[in-house]
Amino acid sequence: MYAAVTYRVGKDCSAGEYKLTASDHSYFCVCPDISKGGILENSNFDIYEYITVSDGQCLVVEHDSFVAKGDATPAKGSLAERVDA
Repeated sequence: MYAAVTYRVGKDCSAGEYKLTASDHSYFCVCPDISKGGILENSNFDIYEYITVSDGQCLVVEHDSFVAKGDATPAKGSLAERVDA
């Protein structure tokens, strides 16, 4: 499990799909690189989000943690649970 901070994908965490789990009013941002010069995807959320990141991108997470999608426990009755089953 990863904690809240900035990660360089391919160095600090692997490329792939992740489940982010909120611990409060949480936020994530995916930028094209470590310069954070643009935003590819971002969201404020209260429960969980699924994201996909690629090598070279920058992932910023605040007030949340994340695990690889394959290691995540889907929310009961969620679309992700039906897809992962």
